[in-house]
Amino acid sequence: MLVHAPHGQSYFGVDVGFLSDLHASGIEVDYTDRHRDFTWERIKRYNVLIITECPGPEGEHEFSHCPIEPPWRAQFVDMIERFLDLGGGVFCMADDYNISFQYSRPLTENWNVELPVQHIVDDGNTAFMTRFTYFRLCFTDQIAPSPVSDGVRQIWFPYGKHYNAGMTVPLVLGPEWQAVVKAMPAARTERINVGAGSFPPPTNVKRDFPLMTAPPIFAIRPYKRGRLALSAVYPTFTFGQGTKWRYNREVLSRGLQDRPSHFAKLIENTVKWLAGPSLSSGALGGYTTDTNRLRPTNARPEVKKRFEEQFWGEKELSSHRPSPGRLHRGLVGIKTKFSVGDGTVPEYAQAARELDLDFIVLMDDFDKLTEATCREMRQACQAASDSGLLVLPGYAIDNNIGNHLFIYGPDLPWPEPVHLAGPDGKLLNQQYQNPDGKYERKCPVLNWILTNCLRRKTQTGFYNFTESGSGMRMEHLRTYGMAALWFYRDGRLVEDKTEDYLLTAQGCVPPSPAVVNIIRSPEELRREVTAGRGLLYARGKSLDTLYMDALRYPGTYDAPNVFPSTGPMILAWPECFRVHTFAAEDFVTGRNLMPSPIHVTSDVGLKEIRIYDGTDLYRRFVTSGAKEFRQTLVLNGTVQRNLVLIAEDVNGGKAISYARRTRKIGDMPEYCSDRVNIGSMYLAHGPNTLPMVKTPAIHGGFAFDGTPEGILPLATMQYTQSLLTTKQGEQEGREAFNQVPLLETSDEGAMIVRSMRDELIHEKVDFRSMSPWVGYGPIVPSKLFEHTQQLIHWHHETKQVHPTDHAGFNFGYGAIPTAFTTWIRLKRDVDVKELRLFFNGGYPHALHPWAVVSRAGKVEFIELDSVTGVLRHALEPGDWFGFFSRSDTNSNIFTVRDTPMRLELRGPKASAWVELFAELDGQHMAAGAEMTYGMATMTFPVDAEINSGEQLVSRVQYLQRPAGLDVSVARRLASPGVLDYATDDHKIEIQLPKPDSQTLLTLPFRCAGMNRRWSAGLWLRKGYVLGHYGDGQDRYRPLGIDLDGRIYVPIAPDLAEIHHVAAGHPVVADEAGQELFIQVTQVSGGTGGQPHTWHVSVNNPLDRPVTATIKQNIDLPGLNLEPQTLTFQPGEYRILVGRPSRVARAE
Repeated sequence: MLVHAPHGQSYFGVDVGFLSDLHASGIEVDYTDRHRDFTWERIKRYNVLIITECPGPEGEHEFSHCPIEPPWRAQFVDMIERFLDLGGGVFCMADDYNISFQYSRPLTENWNVELPVQHIVDDGNTAFMTRFTYFRLCFTDQIAPSPVSDGVRQIWFPYGKHYNAGMTVPLVLGPEWQAVVKAMPAARTERINVGAGSFPPPTNVKRDFPLMTAPPIFAIRPYKRGRLALSAVYPTFTFGQGTKWRYNREVLSRGLQDRPSHFAKLIENTVKWLAGPSLSSGALGGYTTDTNRLRPTNARPEVKKRFEEQFWGEKELSSHRPSPGRLHRGLVGIKTKFSVGDGTVPEYAQAARELDLDFIVLMDDFDKLTEATCREMRQACQAASDSGLLVLPGYAIDNNIGNHLFIYGPDLPWPEPVHLAGPDGKLLNQQYQNPDGKYERKCPVLNWILTNCLRRKTQTGFYNFTESGSGMRMEHLRTYGMAALWFYRDGRLVEDKTEDYLLTAQGCVPPSPAVVNIIRSPEELRREVTAGRGLLYARGKSLDTLYMDALRYPGTYDAPNVFPSTGPMILAWPECFRVHTFAAEDFVTGRNLMPSPIHVTSDVGLKEIRIYDGTDLYRRFVTSGAKEFRQTLVLNGTVQRNLVLIAEDVNGGKAISYARRTRKIGDMPEYCSDRVNIGSMYLAHGPNTLPMVKTPAIHGGFAFDGTPEGILPLATMQYTQSLLTTKQGEQEGREAFNQVPLLETSDEGAMIVRSMRDELIHEKVDFRSMSPWVGYGPIVPSKLFEHTQQLIHWHHETKQVHPTDHAGFNFGYGAIPTAFTTWIRLKRDVDVKELRLFFNGGYPHALHPWAVVSRAGKVEFIELDSVTGVLRHALEPGDWFGFFSRSDTNSNIFTVRDTPMRLELRGPKASAWVELFAELDGQHMAAGAEMTYGMATMTFPVDAEINSGEQLVSRVQYLQRPAGLDVSVARRLASPGVLDYATDDHKIEIQLPKPDSQTLLTLPFRCAGMNRRWSAGLWLRKGYVLGHYGDGQDRYRPLGIDLDGRIYVPIAPDLAEIHHVAAGHPVVADEAGQELFIQVTQVSGGTGGQPHTWHVSVNNPLDRPVTATIKQNIDLPGLNLEPQTLTFQPGEYRILVGRPSRVARAE
């Protein structure tokens, strides 16, 4: 038996635990590690194939789990049919979302069976899963006698709708099929109203099948010389992850409500029956199980070998290899006679060739086009393109909140009616309105854009923000890949949005930087290009590959060298640099090292080069008219940054790069390709509720809905958006606040983010639940208050590699601490009726929860099931409350930090059973009044067995005064829930012995007094590391510094006999050098037996010389920097330790 798993054991492709069960029953089992492994030479070795879907056509990315690689759809279907014709057995456990296309249908249409766009309704026979607590299973005992029914009396199957399909889809069977399992007699089917949702309906399936009662869900039949079995039960619950902790074998065997499920037995019987013909003929088969393949992927030595330490030679650090290809020059903004322009596509192409342009991008006005003329445009562009010029079709379209978009690409799509709004149906329906103009909670445009962009058919961008009214600014945008930093019209610059681009980069996922220059005639094209206005440059291997290399929609891991320029050329800077270590282990020197080559040229001479980390200046080089600048910076990859380079020449010409993006896999925020959010929601664009709590997960099996693997949270306080109600009946808050996400810093120890909130989605867009996917605008200023939120998340120590996902992911040890702060500022005088700060919505994922409330040291235990009304508790800073259960759960602790609050508790069946309010009821507050409210949290993993109030109390006592703690060179601050310190010496030293008993705590240390322009690091003199790269002695890792000059040090006291660390600035300057940039990077040491070597460099970003004393501040092995007083010239970059990098400048 071979399971076709397009991604092997990762995601939710195959569960080797269940395969081991089948192997124990006498079945030889195997699976593919990737889609391209599915070849005829491979599959003919098996008697039975388990498949879930059919791949897409050649080269296309669709809503399929199959990557863009062969076998393509036609080849795949042919192999399956050939396999069946030789007597093979095929078990199709169809996994269909029915988004745009039903991916099993290219197979099932040959088999005389249909999967209707319906789902099963049978509320009388359902129950919630034990650990996947918001998903239900459905019971049936309608098992027909059949060759596969022996020992099968009943099953539980997944229940409910799933996108445009069901978790279990009913079957419409032809006469050749035998129904083995049906839903209960009371069950019925209902059509899924795909037109009412955000996802496009499948185009290849009928939607008018009659509704059914007691529908079949599992069937078999003979086919050709082989046999078929079909079930559209979501495969994650069986073959995918069925034995994992979260799924708990409840579909396979354990069942619910003391009624077992015989699904595993049904599968075993079915596989053996399917194998019969080919076993008899010998035409197929012969495979014998390799038991090594039944181990988790990352337990294999060859996987760990791929993550071995990396060592750098001097040559690699002092030079760079240019990217393949060359820079191509082009212009975006051409309007032709298809809309309001004066030139035809051939006329523009001729002018472009005369001007030595490599590409032009059309931006015809959508409201003047039709689907037919758009098709003509595509054909004309294709005809005009050749080996010397790329002409890309495109159009400009406004959305229904005021923004201006451009969409282009070789396969330029035309929107469906659902994607359009406005009186004439010519506006992009981004903030969805139904045909009557009423706003609804949908996002069809998001899916339309994303589908076309990820299929690499189109690029989507925004421009002309100045004239966008109440539309989104650049820092709000989602599902786009490009933004015009500069916008030209009629030969003049209308706007320069460089500052907005830097702010967007600080949110972690910038678009490709572009320039739009509206051109209405070939003559205007000649004039603008000759003047050097509005030109875009893109690096590609060739013109044939330029769109895919640089001009397409950039994904999560892309860093295209695309830039607008009026002079300088950026030959090297952008990169997506990701640090991969086995199990995300910390302190891995070589893999952290990031050589960062800069290569910029100018025909007239360069004035300066500036690099920004978000909106903050990061480096500045004064180049004094040199025509070429080359320098390789020796930086760290584990301090997350988004570094944008801006080059300026002596004539004032500028070029702005795409970002050099750095992050470590497994620890740091990463957006999905839609640019909406990171999975944890710490960063998201548009209306977003910033989380307060990070719940640690255990290995529980992949979750198909994107949620963490192994968690059963009690309280997460997930609603952190403040809600202000005045005595006059005004109300502002809920989820309607639009916000701007900012990354303060992120490193191997902590992540700090901010959310800036002073605007709202207009009240006419009235949703009960706003989210980044459905809330775009119109955007209006808030009336009553504005606020900023900050989340600090200390990472817990890595303890084990993720068994089957990317080997750079891990599971950590013990609790995760966070600190959440909201700063509120009133915009006008108000009479406060109520200010709700935070609340917990939804039922707890545990039985019989308890609360612990500690006020002024007095502790109260509350059985929440017994609460009938509202329990109110006035809490002062330092007071705390927490939750636990006798059953499996994530217990947690909440500590009040800054300002008194009122805690209100209700029974756990209340929709908001935990709420926190400001103690301001009835007060008159003046405009400009500012308030600060903060919480510190500590949340334990589900296997921590923190199931009593006394256990929470003992953890709090240790957190307040860790036994044996010795901190030097810093003073402790009053800061409930956080071990907060400040230093005047730019460093802190911590010694902490192992506690007498296990705490499962991660202690959240923080130290103020750092300079954000100087490198910070943590020197682990002795303590815990996972150990794949070296022991826990004399190890170094870089630290990030937040916007307030603080560093973060998490320590798990249970994991080492003693932790002894020094953290801060390894090298400092005196008062005169406070504005210098000082870089300290460990080049080798601590791993692989290598000596400790270092790079130290200084950059003076000022326009005046700086004379300063530079000295070593932390004693580090191998670094012996004597105090020295040096003068740094304006814009100078000097290496103090480590061989100077090669610097080459043209004469």
